[in-house]
Amino acid sequence: MARPLEARKRKTLKEDLEFFRKITADNEIQGFLVGIPMSLGGKITESTKNAEFWVEQMKSFSLPVFTYDESLSTQDAYSILQETTARKKHKEKKDSIAAALFLEEFIRASD
Repeated sequence: MARPLEARKRKTLKEDLEFFRKITADNEIQGFLVGIPMSLGGKITESTKNAEFWVEQMKSFSLPVFTYDESLSTQDAYSILQETTARKKHKEKKDSIAAALFLEEFIRASD
């Protein structure tokens, strides 16, 4: 079952990789899922290139690395937040909820 973890703001590459090492050790992580953002027209964007960089970084953990189109996951998260939480909490929770929704969608599509 997918569950949201705390969203992390980027720091240095070294600090970010250490964060992933710690989260992998502290949780039962069996692999990584990297969202590949595409434009609505299906074109590669700067965000797509950034995601591909992270795919390569995550391979250093010797765990499976999966990719999946993350288009519209943030919009789905906003829909859920509007129904369940106060508006001022939306921004701080949207990334974590979007990630959990994205993971659940990937798992369903993989069955």
